[in-house]
Amino acid sequence: MADRLDVFVSSTNKDLVDYRQKVIETILRLDYHPVVQEALTPSDDNALQVCYDKVMRADVFIGIYAHRYGYCPNANVTYTTIDGQLWHGDGTTSITHWEYLWAREIGIPIRLFLVKD
Repeated sequence: MADRLDVFVSSTNKDLVDYRQKVIETILRLDYHPVVQEALTPSDDNALQVCYDKVMRADVFIGIYAHRYGYCPNANVTYTTIDGQLWHGDGTTSITHWEYLWAREIGIPIRLFLVKD
């Protein structure tokens, strides 16, 4: 069993800052480890690759969704899966949506929150 529980927090960022902060505070209060974009360090990898790698190592996925769909990387943005397959953005699926799909793919627990006006 892992020494800590890694909880990946997915959402668009600019519009959900306060919500993200509350979720992060709750994760920390539970003595879990939040995996969040605010803590990422600069990397040579693109955002799609970084997010894929982080989701693949997560134990739990939390999605916070509201009014924005987010950045949709085009075919020039690629990522390599853990089994070595090269994939690319499609210009219509946002990174936030990809994160959710990856979490479903690996079967980790998923908790989704919808923000209402």
